[in-house]
Amino acid sequence: MQACPSCGGSHVVAVAEHYAAQVRIPESDPEALAALAPPLRRSIFHGTASITLFFLAFLSPGFVPPQRAYPVLATFLALGAVTFLTWIRARRTDRAAMAAYQGRRMCEDCRWEG
Repeated sequence: MQACPSCGGSHVVAVAEHYAAQVRIPESDPEALAALAPPLRRSIFHGTASITLFFLAFLSPGFVPPQRAYPVLATFLALGAVTFLTWIRARRTDRAAMAAYQGRRMCEDCRWEG
């Protein structure tokens, strides 16, 4: 058990555990809990967009005239590749943000965070 450096209390818990417990209480204030919420996972959006663009790229030759198939395919492949690279970078950022969030601690007595 870790002691609080601010008040010396012994109720130091992980912010993630405290947030998970408080969210389940219907009377808790969502605005007060917003500061304790886990970071957004932007990589989910970028991964979904990348998969969708690649899917559209491989479906597009069946839905456009043959003379337009290659430019449409190339456009969706290029957008998918850019989104894929953005997804890789967002995934790294999400991992770092989640690791920092998992390391945060707070005192339940004096609300110290560190």
